[in-house]
Amino acid sequence: MCKNNISTQISHSTELTQSHTSDSSFTSKTSQIKHDLDSNSSNKTSSHDIPKHLWNKRYLFEKFDDGILLDYESFYSVYLEILSKYIAKRCEGYNVAMDPFCGYGGNVIQLVMKYKKVIAIDIDPIKLEFAKKNAEIYGVRNKIEFIVGDFFTLAKDVKKYKVEVIVTTPPWGGPLYKNHKTYSLEKNMCSEYEGGGRTIFELARSIAPNVALHIPKSTDRNEFPPKLP
Repeated sequence: MCKNNISTQISHSTELTQSHTSDSSFTSKTSQIKHDLDSNSSNKTSSHDIPKHLWNKRYLFEKFDDGILLDYESFYSVYLEILSKYIAKRCEGYNVAMDPFCGYGGNVIQLVMKYKKVIAIDIDPIKLEFAKKNAEIYGVRNKIEFIVGDFFTLAKDVKKYKVEVIVTTPPWGGPLYKNHKTYSLEKNMCSEYEGGGRTIFELARSIAPNVALHIPKSTDRNEFPPKLP
């Protein structure tokens, strides 16, 4: 990965937390938790918001009971805390890292344990509020700069941070990604943008010399970017 000067790593998903729930359920559940964030003074994810098969996975996060915020989308698409810790350890030895699709903040919280500064970007302002709250619980909020915006648009602007490592889990397209026997980075990931996942990789490489992407294990190997010196 980042260790031993290997500049590019494509990390395959173990898919332990993926669900097969319908898009309509996903939308309604996410909307409800977003509402709760604004209206509920406790601001704590509760069991009635999340299907049981996902709720049972909450203790994969060691500080969940301290008030960790995860909406429905975060539960099914989450990158497990133990894996985030592993990648952060593999990529230590640098000063500035970035996650351009930070979601609830799982990657950035672990990265900032090893870095002086981490840049966290997400297009969803509610997800970014989750990430801020979760970072506070882990005591690392002051070392993370949070930016609301579209990475495809912001890529040129964030070069000023002199990022050395990018670690991210790009959007896979929701639970329906499993309908693709062979997953295409270009056609199935962020397909509303020209080049999709390949463009994400190219933008990331234009910003940082070290890039680690978390992608489905069914991804077409012919689309894998080469390891770069």
